[in-house]
Amino acid sequence: MHDPDIVCIGIALAEGVHSRILAEYGMSEESQQNPNVISFFCGECGNRIRVELELAGQQAECPTCLAQVTVPARSEVVEVDEETIESIGTDETEEPQSVVDESSVQEVEKSKSDRAPVTQLMSARLGVLAAILVIGVVVMAMNSGSSDTGPKKGVYFMDVETGDLVAVYGAMGEETPHNLENGHEVVRAFVFSCGKCEGAEMKIGYLEKWTPEAQSARGSGDREALNLLYEEGKASLIGKPDGKEWFGETTPEAEALMDIEKCGVRRRPDECYPVTK
Repeated sequence: MHDPDIVCIGIALAEGVHSRILAEYGMSEESQQNPNVISFFCGECGNRIRVELELAGQQAECPTCLAQVTVPARSEVVEVDEETIESIGTDETEEPQSVVDESSVQEVEKSKSDRAPVTQLMSARLGVLAAILVIGVVVMAMNSGSSDTGPKKGVYFMDVETGDLVAVYGAMGEETPHNLENGHEVVRAFVFSCGKCEGAEMKIGYLEKWTPEAQSARGSGDREALNLLYEEGKASLIGKPDGKEWFGETTPEAEALMDIEKCGVRRRPDECYPVTK
């Protein structure tokens, strides 16, 4: 799995967590944007239901499964007993009474002003949780990328004593010359092929190694001296494929060695590199 895929999964998980927590609280993003609407989820079928804030605490019917659900209460609704209903119906001189008393109306109005800061705080906490989840997934993706065990590209060196090619991977590819475990000195080998980069089709075009001055500067960590050698063309030596003759990198002999013979009329040979399987 590639890193961008992992990051996308992390973002999707974060959004899912955000929506799930809103569902547990009987809220949704729409209810945060419109303080006069309560949006919640049916406990039977999970369908989202939206009602006016004034219906808080009352029973409502789910439009999907027709189940009776309780609107998340922001204030208590006063229940009216049968005697009160009868008195409203029989006493013609009295004005009809409201089902919800004045105190309930005041509570509902108060909830409108109290709801906004509470919702903002909850949304902020959910945002922090989602951000932490995404960061965790990104870190995991970076760690998995650093421990990738896929094919690795190296460089070729030539054993000066035997003439054999040696594949080198990692930091040692910068060290030329250096010694193998058997004590043999190896130098950087530039290998080319007009066909496949394998077996007898590969040929050494030229060799390269640091000059003694450059090698000393690298060993001591003197970057200024090494850069000066680069500028003066005195940092490396170019050698023939057999490793018996070496020339300064800016000399005509070195330039001639690096001008690789073409495959046919125009095509330059492909440079070959060792690759792990």
